[in-house]
Amino acid sequence: DDKPPEEVVSFLMNESSHLRFQKRLNRSVTDGDALRRFDLFNERASGVSLGLSTGFVFNDDQLLVENGNLMGIVGNTAAGKSWILQHIACNMYYQNKAKVVFISPEMTIQQLERRWDSIMANFHNISISNKGLYWGKDVDIKEYKSFLQDVSKRSDWVTYDSNDIGGSFSVNTIEDIIVREKLAVDGLPLLVEDGSKSDSDWAKLKGISQDLKNLAKSYNIPVMVTNQATRDAEGKEELNLSHVGYVYAFAQSCDIMLMVANPVDITERM
Repeated sequence: DDKPPEEVVSFLMNESSHLRFQKRLNRSVTDGDALRRFDLFNERASGVSLGLSTGFVFNDDQLLVENGNLMGIVGNTAAGKSWILQHIACNMYYQNKAKVVFISPEMTIQQLERRWDSIMANFHNISISNKGLYWGKDVDIKEYKSFLQDVSKRSDWVTYDSNDIGGSFSVNTIEDIIVREKLAVDGLPLLVEDGSKSDSDWAKLKGISQDLKNLAKSYNIPVMVTNQATRDAEGKEELNLSHVGYVYAFAQSCDIMLMVANPVDITERM
């Protein structure tokens, strides 16, 4: 047909949105590759970390995330999930020299990069606050410029907000933009479903959770995702898996779960 190019592109994008993430099979010859496992064990025994550092320590052991892991960070509104996610990703970027793709369906790139600057400045022993960057006050201009010149020597962190891809993220969209990177996604409930639409949010988020886990395994990368806690978690000092919001299948898909408690009721923080 002699349709205008823009109509053809629009049609193809619409059709591709109905495709579902395809699972890949990872294969290993368990007996024939046995000595490869010894090499990995030997590295661990000699003190080489085979995981990526989160920057958090539990019972004197560093919390590590391995390639192929899905990590969930669950907490109530304003509990600090997004900050923790970004801090963990920054730690991997800084300590492990990792490449990172950070995706936020909710926050803007400007908001995310102000936070990035304040977190990374702390790694460089420079005091720069997110609040100071927002208001343009209490920031040493020369020190800030010197810090930015230093970090600009690398090109290993890419930030996306939903405006970059037309308003929403799906797992297929995410797969299109990652190439063996460390992936952080801020907001499971804000992701949209690929393929045929489910009748309920529960079914939708169950499928998305499973697809994110498959993404981590297929590309052999760590995937870290924030999710909301249930309303009964508000004000509690400790959270458990029953407080995972929307769908328990998310907890089942995760290899590691961080539960972020904020014992102060949200109405007291407003």
